[in-house]
Amino acid sequence: MPTIISGDGTITGLTATGISAVQNLPATGTITNLTTTTISDGTNSTSSTNLVRAPCKAWIKYSGTAQTIYASYNVSSVTYLFTGRYQVNFTTAFSSANYAACVTASVDGEIGVSGAFKIGFTEQASTYLAGSCVIGVGLPDPAVTNTAIVSAIFIGT
Repeated sequence: MPTIISGDGTITGLTATGISAVQNLPATGTITNLTTTTISDGTNSTSSTNLVRAPCKAWIKYSGTAQTIYASYNVSSVTYLFTGRYQVNFTTAFSSANYAACVTASVDGEIGVSGAFKIGFTEQASTYLAGSCVIGVGLPDPAVTNTAIVSAIFIGT
């Protein structure tokens, strides 16, 4: 498909391999103010609105017992506050403290207490900061505890 640039600035048929073929457009560089309705990797596609309005801006899989990060995205570090409480620090901050967080925790063989299970939670709203979020793990009684796997996702802009 040839690359076509219409009079209103619309570009159609442009692919990564076709960029160098567009006259006066460098093969590498920065594109600003790009408007699109669909983003595709050639196999999967999604509405660009999904990427703008509800991106998963950060996530982490963390060991609460060893205080180590297994894997993460946009997380610079975790500060161990005290038993069952951790501050997740973001590499790139959110635009405000108005994002959503979801925390889960493993049971990892620690049920033992009358069939109790671990729950993950975020702290009160005052610890939702643009650059970090305090999360916790506890039992329903509500004693806090360290656990082998703590996972969290943070969604917003």
